Amino acid sequence: MTIENNQGDELLLVIKKYIDLEWIHCSRRFKEKYVDPSNFIDGERYIVDTINRTPSTNFRPVDERNHQDFIAILKAAVESYHGKIDWVLIGRQKTNTPEYNWAVVPSIFLELLAFL
Repeated sequence: MTIENNQGDELLLVIKKYIDLEWIHCSRRFKEKYVDPSNFIDGERYIVDTINRTPSTNFRPVDERNHQDFIAILKAAVESYHGKIDWVLIGRQKTNTPEYNWAVVPSIFLELLAFL
């Protein structure tokens, strides 16, 4: 597996085709890091394999009120997928705003949160 064929943002690319996003974050399998983090201008870099971290795709729509139908369709699509790992779409309201941050995560993530 190489960086070229496993960027980790494939789901975000699909979501961006349908709605405008204000904020995004996705976990990537392979990340580039600096050997010396203080030398980020011309420092030597290396590749880190983050396979032991929980994968997720996170986003916030620009105007969520106009995208409720899309969120419902995405939720149904994510939860209808049945593979080696089951996935869920969860929303969390931002503090003091009506906006939500949305995340597509493995369903076991919810079980872990309930345990804590």
